[in-house]
Parts: sequence; C-alpha cells; structure tokens
Amino acid sequence: MELMSKEALDKLEEVEKQLQGMSGELLRLNRESLTHQEHLKLLEESSKRYEEEIRELKDSTRQMKFQFDQIMARFDTLEMKLFTLLQQNQKDSLSERKSMQKSWMSFLTYVIGATVGALILNLLTRGGG
Repeated sequence: MELMSKEALDKLEEVEKQLQGMSGELLRLNRESLTHQEHLKLLEESSKRYEEEIRELKDSTRQMKFQFDQIMARFDTLEMKLFTLLQQNQKDSLSERKSMQKSWMSFLTYVIGATVGALILNLLTRGGG
C-alpha cells in the first residue's frame, strides 16, 4: 500500500524545487532587510545626534541673546552717562565763560578807569603848569 500517490510525490518534489529556488531569493531579501535595518539604525542615530546639536545651538543662541541684551543695556547706560556728562560739561563751560567774561569786564573797567585817570592827571598837570 502506497501512502502517497505518484502525482502527490511529483507535486511535493516540484514544491521542494520551488522552495530551493526561492531560498536564494529569500536569502537575498533577508540580506537586504538586514542592510535596510542597519541603514535605518544609522539614520536614527544621526537624527538623535542632529537633534542634540540643534538643542545645543538653541542653548547657544539663548545665551548669546542674553549676553547681547546685557551688552545693549550697558551700552544704553553708558550712553546716558555720556549724555549727562556732556550736558554737565556744557553747563560748566557756560558758567566758566560767564566767569571769564566777568573777569575781562572787570579788567577792562580797571584799564579804562586807569586810562581816564591818567588822562585827567595828565591834563591837570599840563594845564596847571
């Protein structure tokens, strides 16, 4: 008694041949799958590295903005101090000019008074003599 018919055995052999033919293809597909998995893993690692670099850049940008704001605040303070100093210098210069003008006016008053006195003295001494 035969357990399997000839036809079933032929079909089984044909299926085995097809499976053997497909084993090369399955092996190739398996290798490709492994290659793609490695590539995907590299891409994920690169993505994580890029995300970390972006985070670091954002932190650096925040720090630079903070430092820039501090510098600008100091610059504004310096600008106000210079403006105040310039105003004070102008006030001091104005009062100094007024003081110099008063000094010159006093000096000219004495010179003119002395000249008039000398002329009168000269006229009196010539006229009386």
